[in-house]
Amino acid sequence: MRLAGSDDELAQSDDNDVLVDPTDSSDNGERNIQPATDNVLSMFCSDVGSVDPILLSGTSGPSPRILAIEGQPTELDTVGNDPNARGNYVVFVEEDRARLKIVELDSGQTVATRTFEGMVESPSISESGETVVFVRITEAGSAIVRWQPLVDQVSVLHDPSGRVSSPAISNDGRLIAWVEGSSTGEEIYVGEVGSGRIVSTANWTGIDPSWSPDGKAVAFSGPFNDGRAIFVRSLESGSEKRVSHPADAADSSPAWSPTCVIAFIRSTGASASIWTVDDQGEKGIGSIGAVTNVSYGWL
Repeated sequence: MRLAGSDDELAQSDDNDVLVDPTDSSDNGERNIQPATDNVLSMFCSDVGSVDPILLSGTSGPSPRILAIEGQPTELDTVGNDPNARGNYVVFVEEDRARLKIVELDSGQTVATRTFEGMVESPSISESGETVVFVRITEAGSAIVRWQPLVDQVSVLHDPSGRVSSPAISNDGRLIAWVEGSSTGEEIYVGEVGSGRIVSTANWTGIDPSWSPDGKAVAFSGPFNDGRAIFVRSLESGSEKRVSHPADAADSSPAWSPTCVIAFIRSTGASASIWTVDDQGEKGIGSIGAVTNVSYGWL
């Protein structure tokens, strides 16, 4: 069963695959395009296409929803926002926007809850469920905060002078990527979860970071022509590859599945839909319709 909405045929682009030199750009903001190798996504995955992942989609409506790419859609019996799923756990923000809740997916039981000072948003949980990172917003500003629910310890990882958003933790819980404003726009940073120290030798322009299954690459939304496209950046080489092919559209919010598929949102004017891309190409799988404040991840 497909997601409700359009079920587009596999969309093949006329563009060749591209490898991007992040240090070189033209005056009009377009990135420098060079030839690239195939199978860029599966390079960062050991488990390719062996299961049917489920896409978790949350809204500002009455509850988060689970929408299946294959299989019968189900629903979480809870109310919340910003759901993020990893392994057997989902973390989300409860209605008061100051409290996080972790639920075990196979049993539906609550694992942990905690109320924080200020407002919380964009939680990201490690595969083991032992670490959650999120944005905390107070009158003093925004910060990246770590919560270790098993021992109920909270620590500030990064407290900059500017706005931070979209923290994403790697599968092993060791690294974190986040977005931070700068004088030239929004940039993605990578740091160690243990200390918050920036380990990336070159930050780059982009938003909405999402880790590859092996933690060696980050998918993100970056400027492309007059819109946005989905790129993949190798942390080892610093090279980037554009993996989506928008035409008069903006691609955002990539989510990298355990089986090497990247889901993303494609917006064209007043409409938006969820697409996926893998090494075989991209395709539309469902219209978002009237859904707002979409937040999702692969289970």
